[in-house]
Amino acid sequence: MQTKQLKHYNVRKNSYHFVKKLQEQWREKLQNATEYDLDEIRKLYVRHANVIGTTCVASASKEFMENYPTFDVVIIDEVSKATPPELLLPMLKGKKVILVGDHHQLPPLLGDDTLEETLKAMLEENPNFEGAQELKNLLRESLFERLFNNLPPTHKQMLALQYRMHEKIMQSITPFYAKEENGLQCGLPDSDAARDHGLEGQFIKRDDHLLWIDIPTEKPYLEEQVKGGTSRYNEGELLTIRRILLDLNEAVKAAKEAGRMPQDAQKSVGVISFYGEQVKKINRLLQQELQLPHLQFRTGTVDKFQGMEMDVVLVSMVRNTPKGGDIGFARDYRRLNVALSRARELLLLVGSAEMFAKRAKHQDTREMYANLLKTVKSYDGLRNHEGLVI
Repeated sequence: MQTKQLKHYNVRKNSYHFVKKLQEQWREKLQNATEYDLDEIRKLYVRHANVIGTTCVASASKEFMENYPTFDVVIIDEVSKATPPELLLPMLKGKKVILVGDHHQLPPLLGDDTLEETLKAMLEENPNFEGAQELKNLLRESLFERLFNNLPPTHKQMLALQYRMHEKIMQSITPFYAKEENGLQCGLPDSDAARDHGLEGQFIKRDDHLLWIDIPTEKPYLEEQVKGGTSRYNEGELLTIRRILLDLNEAVKAAKEAGRMPQDAQKSVGVISFYGEQVKKINRLLQQELQLPHLQFRTGTVDKFQGMEMDVVLVSMVRNTPKGGDIGFARDYRRLNVALSRARELLLLVGSAEMFAKRAKHQDTREMYANLLKTVKSYDGLRNHEGLVI
């Protein structure tokens, strides 16, 4: 028995020395390789690679097209965000194409602008713009939605289980998937354990995951419009967001001291808004005024945040006027769906509940936000701007 073990040990020892010597020779060759050698090595690697990752735009480059002429399978993720030209080239490269996306989320951006903003600007410059109807069609139905609705059942599959967010957060978006087979379901066996944020503060309690911080219809909580522009902002919401972020930072600090979080951990926080001007002011607040060492931030418009996720997300809703009226970009259910579905552990809406759920101009918009408010209230998640339970 000991002889067999000794032989086995010697075989492993010899194998180890052989592999080590081979690695040293390979490293030496790489260190002394010419540009031609490196290019040949890269081509050799590419020929034997099973999976290649790239963006839709990069797949259209001359170098990529020469190196990767065809694929057995092309998988394109976040298809809802891609324009038809962006999708065309990678789709042409595959013997089989799998498109992955959510047709209940937003159509693609054009540059930094939403399709609504792009269409409005084009029609202002040229009222007879020929592409207006196609842009309107994209607003109503993206290419991915058109494909999903028209393909036979054998060629499509709805993935009904979500694993990102706490079940309470998920309940805020389930109405958007009510017409789909099986609707939307939570794949986390225990949301409270898997998505426990561990925070206790003025605004947030340990079992809170879906909150609406309600602001009054009075100055300084009324919306304002940029002079000479169309974007809007809300100074009162910024004051409230400031207090929430300070409270969050202290709550994370307390969670570390209580041992609920590692000492070197940070909570990832997304602060987003329906309006670009509000995002600019949020950035100024974070960069110039606040010191929040226990939080890690990412900001952006709701449209830019599609496809992202964070531990905590604050949504600044901006619109608030005494008489109510049109709530602009926020009336699109797909945009609201994106805003509500970015958070893993905690979602906070900051805005006037009355404005959105009672005084919005269109009945279907009021019903959409009233539904959301009902869900928030069912979890005792409605707070006023002072942090008190309503």
